[in-house]
Amino acid sequence: MKRQATTNAVTSPNGAKKRLSGEDRRAQILDVAGTVFAEEGFAGAKIRQIAKACGVTEALLYRFFPSKEVLFQETLGAKVAAADVQSFLDTLPNDLTLEEVFGRVARRILEVGIGDEILHKLLLAASLSGVPETRSLYVTWRLPYIEFLQQIVARGVERGELRPVDPLLTARAFVGLVMDCVISCHLWNDAGESVLEPDALISNNVPTFVRGLRREDD
Repeated sequence: MKRQATTNAVTSPNGAKKRLSGEDRRAQILDVAGTVFAEEGFAGAKIRQIAKACGVTEALLYRFFPSKEVLFQETLGAKVAAADVQSFLDTLPNDLTLEEVFGRVARRILEVGIGDEILHKLLLAASLSGVPETRSLYVTWRLPYIEFLQQIVARGVERGELRPVDPLLTARAFVGLVMDCVISCHLWNDAGESVLEPDALISNNVPTFVRGLRREDD
C-alpha cells in the first residue's frame, strides 16, 4: 500500500489556510518529495505530482528547486544529515572490544535503515541513479562508517591483533554486509515472511565476521 503524501497545510482557527513562510514551504516540499520519491523512485516521480501533493504550482516548486535532480539530492541530503552518522561514531567509547565496535555500528545501520523506510528507499534510488551527484549521496551515507571501521581494523593489524587484511576492503565488506541485511529485512518483511530482527542478525553475523579477522593463534 502506498503511503499518502501529506501537505502539512497550516490553517488558522477559523479554518482559513495560512501562507507558509519560505523556509516552512521549502521544508514541506522536501518532506512530501521524500514520500513521493520513495514510492515512485527517482525516474518515476514527477515534479507535477510532488507540486500537487504540496498544494503548490510547479512554477512555485521550481523557485525553490530548479530541477528534479536538485530536489532529490536535497531531499536525500536532508535525510542523511538528520541521521547524523558522524556524531554517533564520535560518541562511541574508546574502551569497546572489536566485537562491540562492529556490533554497535551494525546496530546503528540496521536501526536507521529498518526504522526509516523512506531513507532506505531514497538510498536505493540514489544508488541506481545515472546522475553522479545523486549517486554520490549513497556513498556519503556509507563513507563515515567505512572510514571509521577502516581505522579500527588498520590499528588492529598494526598491533598484530588482526590478520594482515586490507583495512579498506574489510570495512567496505562489513558495511555492505549489514546494508544488504537492511534490504533483506524490507524484502522479507514486505513479503510476509519471518521478520528479521536486528538483535538476531547482530548476534549471528558480527561474531562470525570478527573471528575471521583475528589471528589464528588468538
